[in-house]
Amino acid sequence: MNSIPYMTSIITASVAFTAAVVAQIISHWFTKKRENIKYNKEVYQKMYAPILFDLYVYLDVETVFRRSHDIKNGIDVSVIKEKILKHITDNLMYGTPQVISAFHNVRYFDYHEDWKGNMQRTSEIELFWCILDQLAGLNEKTKIFDSMNKKILLKYNFHFILWTIISSLRGEDAYKRLY
Repeated sequence: MNSIPYMTSIITASVAFTAAVVAQIISHWFTKKRENIKYNKEVYQKMYAPILFDLYVYLDVETVFRRSHDIKNGIDVSVIKEKILKHITDNLMYGTPQVISAFHNVRYFDYHEDWKGNMQRTSEIELFWCILDQLAGLNEKTKIFDSMNKKILLKYNFHFILWTIISSLRGEDAYKRLY
């Protein structure tokens, strides 16, 4: 009969301990989820948002069939490209391993000869595709874009990968030859 008060104390303590552990686990889970959302938004704002429009413009201007007719005078794609590359250099800490690897492939030709003649350009196009591809993956996690902007992102993503493949197979200006 004397063990009944001890049993209720043990059960009460066990339930209280279990509830505290479960509450701590749930709290940790919500905190981690909130931090991941905050980090992903920071990555988007620092790495992708400042150059997204420039990536779109670079593809549009560089691959237009009738440049002198369709593009305004004074648009210099080399300035746009350098702006994109500088931004990636300055914000590489937010890049995924795929972006860092693609960026290394671009910088590789700063100190190696490009005997094929178009590998640096192809590496740059591949880096730009990689940026858009990683942004598409980030969008899948965070749902940053609405459906219209997601379609635009995927369209440009597709055109950059197509340009990468064609350039590696046929040469630097291969995409222009298609249109």
